[in-house]
Amino acid sequence: LYDEDGVLYGGYEDEETWREMSGNAEDKTLDESEQSSRVPLLMVCLPELPAKAQAEVELVCATRRAATCLEVCTGLIVTEMISQDCDVSSLHNLDMPWNTGYDGTPTRTVDKESNSSILISSVSRSMGSGCASMSTVTASSSCADAISLDTEQVLSKMVELAIKSAKKKDEDQTLFTVKDILNVRLYYTAASVSKLGESESKVEYLDDGSHLRSQLHSVLKFKSAMYYHEKHGSSNASNMPAYTVVPVLGMHLSCGEKISQVENQGTPLLAMQVLMCDMLRTEAELWIRYNR
Repeated sequence: LYDEDGVLYGGYEDEETWREMSGNAEDKTLDESEQSSRVPLLMVCLPELPAKAQAEVELVCATRRAATCLEVCTGLIVTEMISQDCDVSSLHNLDMPWNTGYDGTPTRTVDKESNSSILISSVSRSMGSGCASMSTVTASSSCADAISLDTEQVLSKMVELAIKSAKKKDEDQTLFTVKDILNVRLYYTAASVSKLGESESKVEYLDDGSHLRSQLHSVLKFKSAMYYHEKHGSSNASNMPAYTVVPVLGMHLSCGEKISQVENQGTPLLAMQVLMCDMLRTEAELWIRYNR
């Protein structure tokens, strides 16, 4: 007659009410069950792992207390296309030559226009209504050749789409803003891998990520400053999210769908994980719903 926390009747007035309320979780429809069990998976190939490790798995989980009273579900996949139709030689420091190496100065100039498109896709795993969310965003290109792209624009759109997609299917818009972002982790392809034999391969590092790191810092600092300027009339550039830039050999996003909307959409250039949490809303929702 006690729940997992040792509370009689789960905090309800009698056993019948407790049984009835506990049974609601078992009456979910098939669509709701699939929505809860469909978990986005971002798979990356790291250049190095701990000694004798074949793989490493990282999970972002809700506490048992929060998961029992707040709905945990996967939202809809949100996509947006960015057209890179511009004169590459005019991008200056925003020009990033992918898969051609970067030594700190934009040495490559192109006289003709670049007419490539970048597809940005985002899917989120959320807890409660505007309480906490983890958005996974990828930027892919269908162009097989090395391309030049405005990395600041791409990173800005990735952050915007991560916030936009952080909502449940029945919600019209997200409740999160840039101030709720706790951490941003950015993955980028830093090397090329070529096979030398059946059991040997050669890894050639092409990019140390210094240019990309400075661009991400600039985007997060600008968005944070703009938010605090609009809300409080003064920019607070120091109050910006933490971020990490991780070099990988390859990446792939799977959303657990039978017919995926994200897979086979081109070669992933960048992948981003954005962790958001509204502490006050989460505390209020737990106080209202837990053992009620």
